[in-house]
Amino acid sequence: MLRIPVKINGVNNLSDARYCAGMGVEMMGYSVSENHERYIPVEKINGISGWISGIKIIAESYLGEDSETIIQRAENIAAQAIEIEAGFYSLEIFKGKNLICRVEMNELNRVLPKIPAESVLHLKIKKSDVKELLEIAKICAERETILNVSELDLNEIELILKETKLYGLSLDGGNELSPGLRDFEDLANVLEYLEA
Repeated sequence: MLRIPVKINGVNNLSDARYCAGMGVEMMGYSVSENHERYIPVEKINGISGWISGIKIIAESYLGEDSETIIQRAENIAAQAIEIEAGFYSLEIFKGKNLICRVEMNELNRVLPKIPAESVLHLKIKKSDVKELLEIAKICAERETILNVSELDLNEIELILKETKLYGLSLDGGNELSPGLRDFEDLANVLEYLEA
């Protein structure tokens, strides 16, 4: 069991899904945008999801897809939430949907006023952003926030965990070297560290 909810971004293979499910990950994101490098078709997402249970499925969308297509694909994979790039979509069409709004730290001040208070904020953190810890802590105290800590080391992650009231963390998924063969070292380091 992990001490904080974790989301894996851009899952595109069964190896990641099964390993992360076994480690107690709560959410798995699948890119439903055809123009994105980690896109996988609905049929493959459903195939992967069929091998795991108890995991929240997140439909991740990226620029270039229209809102109705995103919603349809999210429904086709029985997603519990839709994740969008904040500030680039009209949010009216997503009303009534569980929404995760993804934004980078350097865009936050411009985009935050447009993000509905009831949605989850997914904030990408770079090493240089750790110096903004007070601002990050303030945001986490005001709304449910997931921090993408893929670029941080364990010391930086622990500092963030101590200094903020996070809803959760996220990590980027990887690629299989060949079917069924995957190096989990980066994911394993963080997930094992987060074990309760």
